[in-house]
Amino acid sequence: MAAKARRTTMRSIIATGHAHPLRVRVAIVVAFAAAALLSVVPAGARAADLRLATTHTLNDSGLLDAVLPAFTRDTGIRVRPLVAGTGQALKMAERGDADLVWTHSPVDEERFVAAGFGTRRTVVMTNAFVLLGPREDPAKIAGERDVVA
Repeated sequence: MAAKARRTTMRSIIATGHAHPLRVRVAIVVAFAAAALLSVVPAGARAADLRLATTHTLNDSGLLDAVLPAFTRDTGIRVRPLVAGTGQALKMAERGDADLVWTHSPVDEERFVAAGFGTRRTVVMTNAFVLLGPREDPAKIAGERDVVA
């Protein structure tokens, strides 16, 4: 008998009070990302498709595959990802070839808004890098703040 896959939703987490910690984090990120997308959709664009200039990193992460179908189902708005590097994604928007930009370069994004190409910058998530290794710490880096140094 094949194991039945369980879908973790925010509603099931709230109802049961528990879920796998990683699934909880993913569900929270997906819900937050969908809400962030909705908050920046221009009111007049509700009936149209949106062109989202985004990065390979975000596209390859699978987050868009998780967020966009739910966003479309909840709003009726289809989002078409236009995948490129951060610089190219911002250039697409500068030319008017994208309605939204979702990248991960705060300095470039702030410059983009300051130049008048965007109306506001919204932080959706941040990166956290964790270095894991054996308890014996052969590299002698436990407690260090900069693993490169």
